[in-house]
Amino acid sequence: MHKSGEFPDWVITAAFYSAIHYVDDCLFPGSYALPNGQTKNCNSIDHYYRHCYASEPKHEIRTRLVEDQFPEIMAAFKWLKEQSSNMRYLSYQVSEDEASKAVEYLDEIREFHSDNHQ
Repeated sequence: MHKSGEFPDWVITAAFYSAIHYVDDCLFPGSYALPNGQTKNCNSIDHYYRHCYASEPKHEIRTRLVEDQFPEIMAAFKWLKEQSSNMRYLSYQVSEDEASKAVEYLDEIREFHSDNHQ
């Protein structure tokens, strides 16, 4: 899709949702502090979400976890999240340059995953 230059909006969407899988794989399982001060072993974002912040959007919770745990990829992840949301809900106009940037950021997150996932 990306190499053909077609559907740059879907390139961004696919890059963001792929990034989610890489990030979640690095985040979970893990031990996290709960709002009540206890620590809980969580095996997935859904598990963490149920025990911690079920009143907030899951994407926001994940973004906070990335910011706390992986600041080195935060800018790439946040850009993908924001562009995916903007593209879907505000404007369907996406340039080829934006699609290329999405692929570059996904590559950065993929490399981080490869370097840091055990």
